[in-house]
Amino acid sequence: MQRLDAAPLLVLAARLSGRAPGAVQALAEHLLQVPNCPSPFPGRAARAHDAAALQLSVTCQRGGRTLRLLGDPGAAADNAAARLAAGMAAIAASCPSPDIAARCGTLLAALPADVLARATAPDALVRVATGLNGPDFAIYVSAAWGEPAADWARLAATAHTLLEEPAAFLAMVDALRGLGRPVALGLESTGGGSARLILSWRLAATAHLATLGLPWGAAQAFAGFLRRVVAAGTLASSGLVLSAGFAADEGTISDVKLDICPPCIRQAAPWRNILTALTIDHGLADPGVYPAIEARAAALASIGFGLDAAGGARLDLCLKTRQAAMSLAGAA
Repeated sequence: MQRLDAAPLLVLAARLSGRAPGAVQALAEHLLQVPNCPSPFPGRAARAHDAAALQLSVTCQRGGRTLRLLGDPGAAADNAAARLAAGMAAIAASCPSPDIAARCGTLLAALPADVLARATAPDALVRVATGLNGPDFAIYVSAAWGEPAADWARLAATAHTLLEEPAAFLAMVDALRGLGRPVALGLESTGGGSARLILSWRLAATAHLATLGLPWGAAQAFAGFLRRVVAAGTLASSGLVLSAGFAADEGTISDVKLDICPPCIRQAAPWRNILTALTIDHGLADPGVYPAIEARAAALASIGFGLDAAGGARLDLCLKTRQAAMSLAGAA
């Protein structure tokens, strides 16, 4: 059991979003399902490179940046049933519409159905995100549990119920069989009733980006991103997570993304230099997070580079806290 001091991360979230610190803290309490949180707050804080209990997501595009808080509602629970119950409560507290709530229910059906299977599933069964400067909402459920051979078939069955036209999703699942293992299945909404189904996966050690058949020249763009970020360092395939979004109503591919694990890289230059070069390369907004990283108030959990169907690029940064004692108090 680890402990995190969330206050520096929430202060950063409030500063970047312009929201009152108390409102940001309340949002974090909803996501983590720890109302009137005591100090300190216990949780399994770093199960994987991208699995901190609470994260700040900063998406940089040409028109500005989008901010979200991402939480693991079951971080303080000691069993899978309690983690799932906390996740469902966080969804109920944050979901923006009945339609999205119904889609969330369908997505949750992809999780283990029985108690024994839940007990062997990854800790972060459900993760929930909500917007700080917009109407964004998302949930992500674990897609890798039980026998690996069953993962892709289970995702294909879920897609039939969540997508009006699942052909593109099913084609990608077929292409990925044998090339990797799914990580999560997500549902993202940016308001107005629109939604995307997000499939994320890790490549097998022998797989290559060029073999995936990604659209819009994404394989070449991702290779350029990796050259810029990894530079003279090294990065194992286990430090890469790829994802693809599918418009829920049309079923078409809306975007693709590659995330890397910063702690997995021994970079030759400071992250400020590397990420600034990326934002200049693609004309993206500055994330505004470098002082917090350099002051050790926050740490990079993941760095993602994405492309959409219109050719637009984006840089996704997820930040987590560095400190060893968690308290949601003190952000106000």
